[in-house]
Amino acid sequence: MKCKFKRNTKGFTLIELLVVVVIIGILITLAVPNLIGAQDRAKNASVNASTQALRANILIATVDMGGIVPKDSNEIIDLGLTKSLTNPFTNEPMMIVDGIEADMAGDVCYQPDATLAEPFILGKSMEVQIQETIGGFVLTGYGIVMGMPDVIISLDGGGAQ
Repeated sequence: MKCKFKRNTKGFTLIELLVVVVIIGILITLAVPNLIGAQDRAKNASVNASTQALRANILIATVDMGGIVPKDSNEIIDLGLTKSLTNPFTNEPMMIVDGIEADMAGDVCYQPDATLAEPFILGKSMEVQIQETIGGFVLTGYGIVMGMPDVIISLDGGGAQ
């Protein structure tokens, strides 16, 4: 008596499974960079909003102090103008530093009694600067450039140009 083995025809073959895995891998390689770019754009928008909020806080403090602009970043911190601002890149309180260049993305520079020939400055290397001259002071917020190094984010326009 011969025994016949019936071949199981249910299920997927190894080739079909490999094709599905390759297709999923291709989709992941296409989707992940777009998601990372969206995160960076959101963080830059947060830096923009925080810089605008700090600008408004400084203007209010200037009015409260009889038109005297805070002399440095320490005075701004002492006045409590940066309490609610968070650096989106580190999730720590936003740093405000004196001068025109920050060390980290998400920091804001403060330069009292400064004037600029142009109200906005181009980003350098992997940074984008948000800068505006306001009566008596300049604020510069730093973010990350996702593509071109000549991205400008203006404080009054509220977006990348």
